[in-house]
Amino acid sequence: MRIGLVVSQPASNLDLVPVGALADAGVWALFLRCFEDEVRWRAPAIDSFARSASSRGLRVFLVPAGYGGLFSPEQHPGSLFLQAHPQTRQVDTRGRRVPKACPNNPTYLEWLTSALRSLAWLVDADGFLWEEPGFYYLRGVWGCRCGYCQELYSGSEEGAMPLDLSHRVSAFRQQVVGELVATVSAAVKSVDATLASLMMPTPAPQTGAVPTGNENWRLLATRPGVDGTVLTWPPGTPGTPMSGLVAFYDAARAWFPPKSLIVPRLVCGPDVTELVDHLDARPEGGSAPVFKTVGHAAWDLAAAHVAQRMLTAS
Repeated sequence: MRIGLVVSQPASNLDLVPVGALADAGVWALFLRCFEDEVRWRAPAIDSFARSASSRGLRVFLVPAGYGGLFSPEQHPGSLFLQAHPQTRQVDTRGRRVPKACPNNPTYLEWLTSALRSLAWLVDADGFLWEEPGFYYLRGVWGCRCGYCQELYSGSEEGAMPLDLSHRVSAFRQQVVGELVATVSAAVKSVDATLASLMMPTPAPQTGAVPTGNENWRLLATRPGVDGTVLTWPPGTPGTPMSGLVAFYDAARAWFPPKSLIVPRLVCGPDVTELVDHLDARPEGGSAPVFKTVGHAAWDLAAAHVAQRMLTAS
């Protein structure tokens, strides 16, 4: 069993992460969130941490956070780009600009691909994880209805974009997010073709309960350059038992092409008793469950403790 941990520490605190202890505990990979505004000033520190982890046999995957507000939304990352270019923000159904860049805006796309290529150059890593990229959606209000999106929609659908989130509008948004994932994957692979590209959709059933545009898992998994998909368990339902992971994993298999790589991401707290109890029923195939612990100052000790208990149980 291979285990990965999500690292969300500020760059200034990365030296507090017990890389040696995690490696000794048998951790396989670190998924390192790289916040847009921090990369500008602290890229050398991030690269030093990544190289240190690699030297201990850990794989390192970079998780861009922010970058126009499209990635890692639960972290509420800031974006200097959006502050400097407010005209690139999405327009919602009420006509307001929202704090997410539009993936169809050419100014944003040019900057994004350049910024990600720079990150790939600056930090030595094994790959990238695209965490929940998507359009704006909140309580029935959605985006984007900017001029670029409306023009592209009318050109493909031969009609004006409606105000309701119809099936055709949803399909259009899914296609755009799929193209975005293919674009960013190509950008980092242009620096190093061996970089892996993993996609993580919003934690919700594939029925589109949270229609941000990344709910079509099959479409995303087949985009050029995408090497695997990370699926979250529990999928946004508080109190869901960890024992349901196996059924979730088996059901997800039906939505993906054969031999497509699926990596389970387990969201668990410091108390991992239930998770450990159900490890014997885990999916086979050697994929790496990715999980994060809940906590602040105790994060480092909790992560090492969870990793040790999981490995012992397996």
